[in-house]
Amino acid sequence: MGQLVKQIPGNSELLPLRAQATSCLGKMADLLRNDRESYLKIIHPYVDPIWLGLKEITDPALRENSFAFFYSVAHCLKDDFKPFLEPIMELIYEAIASNDGMNRKETPNQNPLEEDSCSDEEDPDYYKAGT
Repeated sequence: MGQLVKQIPGNSELLPLRAQATSCLGKMADLLRNDRESYLKIIHPYVDPIWLGLKEITDPALRENSFAFFYSVAHCLKDDFKPFLEPIMELIYEAIASNDGMNRKETPNQNPLEEDSCSDEEDPDYYKAGT
């Protein structure tokens, strides 16, 4: 797992695995949030490669899992995360403004403000008589 997180940014074949490894690392470290010393020992070797990937790789899954990883770091470090807050917020704003990972499928003549009626609660047959 650690080797996947540290992969060279240009290796696109491993990006899905790298995204999952980053997610897994963040979740494992989440378990140690209350033990700051152990937490920092686990994540220390991966912070720079994850940060580099977040800055240089546009893969939506990897970026999402990298932001989640840094959420865990911020939660653990609390006030000590302040020096990293501005750079991470710049990347968050860039991600918000980007269309990367957006797969919007529009149906002709569909009003985008119209309610979606895909949920069971909106289906008139969902609540059967006598139930």
